[in-house]
Amino acid sequence: MLATIPNAPPILYVRGTLQHDQADRYPIAIVGSRSCSHYAVEQAERFGLHLGQAGLTIVSGGARGVDTAAHRGALRGKGRTIAVLGCGLAECYPPENADLFDRIAAGSGGAGCIVSELPLRTPPNAENFPARNRIISGLSLGVLVVEAGKKSGALITVRMAVEEHGREAFALPARVDSAHAEGSLELLKSGGAQLVTHPDDILQSLESPARHLHAGTHEARYAVQQPSEVADGTDPQAIKSPASVAPLFASAPPPPRDVGLNETQRQILAALDTARTIDDLGQRLNLDVAKLRTEITMLELKRRVTRRGSSIERRDA
Repeated sequence: MLATIPNAPPILYVRGTLQHDQADRYPIAIVGSRSCSHYAVEQAERFGLHLGQAGLTIVSGGARGVDTAAHRGALRGKGRTIAVLGCGLAECYPPENADLFDRIAAGSGGAGCIVSELPLRTPPNAENFPARNRIISGLSLGVLVVEAGKKSGALITVRMAVEEHGREAFALPARVDSAHAEGSLELLKSGGAQLVTHPDDILQSLESPARHLHAGTHEARYAVQQPSEVADGTDPQAIKSPASVAPLFASAPPPPRDVGLNETQRQILAALDTARTIDDLGQRLNLDVAKLRTEITMLELKRRVTRRGSSIERRDA
């Protein structure tokens, strides 16, 4: 997806593992202010943990506050995360996140990666960060703003996501008298982002763009069209048609069917030797319904299960 945005970076320096067509195929950006409330830290970690456990890769900027909490939540949930830095990879900013970045990039296969478009020794100058935000948005199916003040760089990210990249935008509600959240509250008031209160809200909203991405038609369906694209009389609906676009990763071999599945998802597939209801699955696997619905949604996105009325069936083909 990053390759399709305007002014895409010609090169990315990567520390760790970036699996764009496998484990990192469905990324969600979580952004917010560096100077944020305790509530924002709690919610960024909560959403990072649950969305990471559901199989989404958490993308953020590695900064203090919301970014750090989102990365930390993904790691705590044994999920994957990508930190996009506004400096070269030989630098560490903020310096107190050195251990966090080591944890992201280390391990068997890594828990994700640290990326930058900047040469290795580039210092964290202020002018680097607005450009960094386009990479965060470009990598992702959507952007969640946890909490942002009026001048927060997170608002730049969500503006790019909606206006330039054709991505989904989400925001959390907050105290109406909180200066920390003036920007994100205004985003909700203006209709610039969908209000969400639970990770399931995001999973449901991302189902359609994720299906198009899986089919290789995301760019045609979700890219922001420029006036020149329809000035020649071309039917706009033809531009949007998924059938008119080749798969984004056409040259990549199809990944093994179990790539990206967590242990709970494997247990669900094993239990679906015949069609079963969610209640039946919950009893057999000793899982609460909310957790089970989340995992089934992710299996639907990966085309491993399908719904037939009130029952869930495994797709083996």
